[in-house]
Amino acid sequence: MRTRRGSRHHPRKQRDRERGQSLVEASITLVFLLLLVIAIFEMAQVFSTYLVLVNSVRDGAIYAASHAKSNQLPQDVETLKRQPNYQPNTYCSNPTNPSLGHLNTYCERIKQGILIRGLDPQGAYLTILDPVFVPTTKNAAGFTILVGAEYRLTTLFTSSISLPLLGRMGLPSQYTVSYTMEVDPTAW
Repeated sequence: MRTRRGSRHHPRKQRDRERGQSLVEASITLVFLLLLVIAIFEMAQVFSTYLVLVNSVRDGAIYAASHAKSNQLPQDVETLKRQPNYQPNTYCSNPTNPSLGHLNTYCERIKQGILIRGLDPQGAYLTILDPVFVPTTKNAAGFTILVGAEYRLTTLFTSSISLPLLGRMGLPSQYTVSYTMEVDPTAW
């Protein structure tokens, strides 16, 4: 009895087709896994930067609270605001007035905290907010201090990655991470 050639099942061809199908499935899955890893890496860098900023601003807030009771830092801030070329939140990027010693130290505390924890505090990356002293209604002599900082972060992937047809997939090319803290020195 003769069989037709076309009706016979070729196991080798079937295995080759299955290998090709597995390769296509693996490549599609790999693309999505790679995108997921990139997104996780981006968010990890942003969160890490946020934690560095929180700790550095906290150091500045501790300094501000400890030197606000003796009225040294508030006097420096008022002296700075009276200068004719004063622009808010720009002094700490380039402290030039040696007579504002406590404000200079406040700026350096935040910068050093950022530098020690692995970020670059130079240039357009970091903006240290001027401390703001707000009187409280609870205590006539009391006030709260608002301190803060902003850090512009360009991660490894945000600056250069752009996928064909997908582009940036909604990811920004730069992140601005900010933190503001309120301190009540009368509670110390």
